[in-house]
Amino acid sequence: MARPMGAALIALGLGGVITGGAMAVSPTVDTTRVFKREVTIAQSDVPPQAANGRRAIIVPDGRNFMLTDLLISNDSDTSPAAGQFIAEGADANCSATLGAARMSTLKVPAGGTLHVPFVTGIRFKAGEIVCIINLDATDQTDWTIRGYLFEIP
Repeated sequence: MARPMGAALIALGLGGVITGGAMAVSPTVDTTRVFKREVTIAQSDVPPQAANGRRAIIVPDGRNFMLTDLLISNDSDTSPAAGQFIAEGADANCSATLGAARMSTLKVPAGGTLHVPFVTGIRFKAGEIVCIINLDATDQTDWTIRGYLFEIP
């Protein structure tokens, strides 16, 4: 028995697939976000084996920050810069971090730049402190962080 074309188009428009006369719909429900503004943060000369991390941003009250892109440059032309990552800080000076890193550690090639686009982003909530960490033994790095601030109504 043929299905009407209109029903198939409606099912596809709703994100579903017709399976044996039933429509399967993804259970994923995205939360509405109210976009506030883009954020670009540049940090130069992040020292090697920093006793403290470097603060990128403290997420403002009533907002969330979605980290979408990282660009990390290695100032050394002779060795890769290992141990680069983002963590949530325990204080505004990033002298300590809370728990584990918010991402895996990265290694930037000698004299190179690493661009990491996060498909879904890394979310930080209001009041959280975003810290840049450079645990490399010898190489200083430069960072550019991109993302956006948003509200959840």
